[in-house]
Amino acid sequence: MGSLLSNRNVVAAAVVLSLLAHLGVTDAFAYTGLVLVLVGMVGGFNAGPNDQTRLFLTAIVLNTMGNAFDAIPVLGPLVTGVNSGLATVTAAGAVMIVVMNIKNRLMGG
Repeated sequence: MGSLLSNRNVVAAAVVLSLLAHLGVTDAFAYTGLVLVLVGMVGGFNAGPNDQTRLFLTAIVLNTMGNAFDAIPVLGPLVTGVNSGLATVTAAGAVMIVVMNIKNRLMGG
């Protein structure tokens, strides 16, 4: 099983959706955030035991960066917008891993 970070299709979809959401292309589609969360949940569901730590660390780093790139003159807000979308995806993946681990503890799987 591949993780969220090693599956190129999931990462490509997350980057494209994050970029489109930041550029406002998806304003007509009100559920862009939901799609980002679902992509993250699918990636988290498919994450193997060896990839869970890497996914958690990526989620922590992306979510704590915030507006760090806004100081860069031209590309800063664009990078910050894409970072925000990727932070949503990795956070959803991390939550899915936690839910799956709780389920495994309770169900013995």
